[in-house]
Amino acid sequence: MRKLKRFLAPIKESPWIFGRSFLIFASWEIGAIIHVLMLQELTNALETANHNFFTQLIMAYGIFLIVSFLFLFAIEKYSWPYLHNTAFVDIHKKYLKKFIRLDNNKTESVGTGKLVSMIQ
Repeated sequence: MRKLKRFLAPIKESPWIFGRSFLIFASWEIGAIIHVLMLQELTNALETANHNFFTQLIMAYGIFLIVSFLFLFAIEKYSWPYLHNTAFVDIHKKYLKKFIRLDNNKTESVGTGKLVSMIQ
């Protein structure tokens, strides 16, 4: 339980980063699923020679592509590099001073595998 609490600590410290990243990655994955389903329906409409349904699907797919590109363009500023760098700033604020103050001899004797527990 302690390891899980320490693992999820960044979410508690800055939940807006988690919310933004969840929204961005969920939209990417949902978009990929919609692409696959639309292509399945388009091939089905072509196989059955249903031209009216095919043109309606092409229009709907085009509108979906335009909306998804506009959404991705709007969130470009808050995409992966921004979230990644913001998370690293929080990690550096929390652990870098402790890491610099560590005794080199103690670090070498214990090894880098135990370094995380030494900083905590």
